[in-house]
Amino acid sequence: MLVTVFTPTYNRQKQLKGLYDSLCSQTFQDFEWLIVDDGSEDNTADVVKEWIEEEKINIRYHYQQNNGKHIAMNWAVANAKGTLFVTMDSDDVFRDDGIKIMVNAWESIPDEQKETIASVKARCFDPATGKPVGRDIPHEHQMCSYLDAKYKYKFDSEMVSMTRIDVLKEFPNPDIRGGHKNGGLRFYPEGIWQDLAARKYKTLFINDQICGYTLPSLKSSFSSFQNHALHFSKQLSYIAW
Repeated sequence: MLVTVFTPTYNRQKQLKGLYDSLCSQTFQDFEWLIVDDGSEDNTADVVKEWIEEEKINIRYHYQQNNGKHIAMNWAVANAKGTLFVTMDSDDVFRDDGIKIMVNAWESIPDEQKETIASVKARCFDPATGKPVGRDIPHEHQMCSYLDAKYKYKFDSEMVSMTRIDVLKEFPNPDIRGGHKNGGLRFYPEGIWQDLAARKYKTLFINDQICGYTLPSLKSSFSSFQNHALHFSKQLSYIAW
């Protein structure tokens, strides 16, 4: 199997339907949908069971105690069947050709260069308006490090990534458990492992807008950022680097 689409979820049974429909409509079908349920208390398990029984796409479901997205991702990376790994949140949606576009971009990289490339990153769009999110990439395709993308070229918008599974295994999230309900680490910024990987690998950025990403309100986004930053800074005091 070539691609694993990973979705962490917590009490999001209603939001998952849009992502499920978009995955069923994909023109590229050599993928699995790996759902890791981070201790949901709604009917997520029953909803996913119905989809599995429909057999429209390959779905695997794993339930864990509430330990946070970073722990869910570690489990998914360890158990993925795909060699390429895509994270899609529960309220995201794919364009019908979204996975195919990313696979084509990956396959366009010469074989002798692939060992130096960690990911393909594509742009998102606002599903409410259809408008692209963030600024254009200077060239239709651009190869550079993730750090250069952030600080030199200012690719500051949300993007969707397709990453080599072996690279993700090289840079796992910290195994800090507990989750939100138990006062543990709820949020570990994905940018941390990407910054670390960028010292060794490059990323292929493409202008295609393939992922529908629901933009948070400014107020809720800033409040969430403050809460995550405060909680994360407290957790870091317990980590021996």
